[in-house]
Amino acid sequence: MTEDEKIPAIVHLSYPKGELIIKEGDYGISIYKVLKGNVRIFKKVDDHKFTLATLERGGVFGEMAFFNFLHEPRSASVEAIDDVELEVWHPALLADEYKKISPMLRYVLRQTLNRLMTLNKVIGDLAAKRKPTST
Repeated sequence: MTEDEKIPAIVHLSYPKGELIIKEGDYGISIYKVLKGNVRIFKKVDDHKFTLATLERGGVFGEMAFFNFLHEPRSASVEAIDDVELEVWHPALLADEYKKISPMLRYVLRQTLNRLMTLNKVIGDLAAKRKPTST
């Protein structure tokens, strides 16, 4: 790998309040850590947003794409609740560390990810059946 082909160092990005950071259904590889502000992870059904989680400083999102080996599109959207600053990691930076984890722990992580993906699908299905009274 030449100097120009190296994976970029950790990048810092800023998003203003209300801006979409990740869109459900898109493919992406980056993993994000919240440095400042808050973000909302949600699924959208029609015009209603169903909040799955709110993350503050130190929270990490986008990791499911890494642990799922980039085979699935993003399972939820993420937006800035207020002005946020994020640290963005390329998954290749974590790949070597992941390979060092024992096979047993990788198995547990994989099972946990599968359970989380199933729960996200159930939540999405339930949200689609629900008739929201407000957005």
